[in-house]
Amino acid sequence: MAHLNRCFAIRQFRTFSQTPTARAESQIRLATIAAAIASAGIALSQITAVTLVFMALGGFAWVLALTTFNSAIQLSSPRWVVGRSVGVGRVMTLGALALGAAACGGLASRFGLVSTCLTASAFLIASVFVPRTMIATTSEDLTPRNHDVRPPRVRLEANTGPLLIVVEYQASADQAERLLELLHELGRIRTRNGARNWCVAQDIDDPTRWVERFESPTWMDHLRRAGRATLADEVILSRAQEFRRDTKARRLVSRPPGAAPLSEEMPLPDRTLDS
Repeated sequence: MAHLNRCFAIRQFRTFSQTPTARAESQIRLATIAAAIASAGIALSQITAVTLVFMALGGFAWVLALTTFNSAIQLSSPRWVVGRSVGVGRVMTLGALALGAAACGGLASRFGLVSTCLTASAFLIASVFVPRTMIATTSEDLTPRNHDVRPPRVRLEANTGPLLIVVEYQASADQAERLLELLHELGRIRTRNGARNWCVAQDIDDPTRWVERFESPTWMDHLRRAGRATLADEVILSRAQEFRRDTKARRLVSRPPGAAPLSEEMPLPDRTLDS
């Protein structure tokens, strides 16, 4: 059975690699209808052999639904959050199983197994006709944004850190509110991508000067964070870029007591890159 599940999952991956969303929805509907038929058949059947057939159909529906969910989640999620997405999906699946088992147990103890199975079948059929407007979707382009990190002028190891990133902006009084709104949206993006201790501050001696700062635990974490931006984030990044005082963000590394000073290794390239 385990080998059958693995083969079925491999087939799902190959199938969804072409049109994952449409195929996932159609197969989930198929699995839901099959589970509804199986539940009703088990409730009404009086013959053991027929009941076993409906149980096999229910098992097929369960395997189809589970592998479809797992495959669709992995293929539709950005690469850097696949593990997180699969984990959340698994928690939701197991949580729904626990709640469903408790609800069905309560109904069965009060109304009997036949009524409970028929009720479950009716709910499954009704779920097939849930309008798409009630399904959470996103129109954002989650394709990774092609981005090169500016090489440092000193030698850094992968675990060198923490790194402090400082970006300065300039905005007049009538633009300040718009900039602040952009920066908080940008902060949400940076925090989601792995930045720590993000904050934005306004210079009290020069109110037109704004400073955004955040940290990365190590140089490797900084590289990973920079590679997690999506094309949907590009809109916010480009709008904030209009207010930049300097096209280059300042990148500083912590030097605790006993740490050796970093020495210059290579010149900065002429091209201008983001942080």
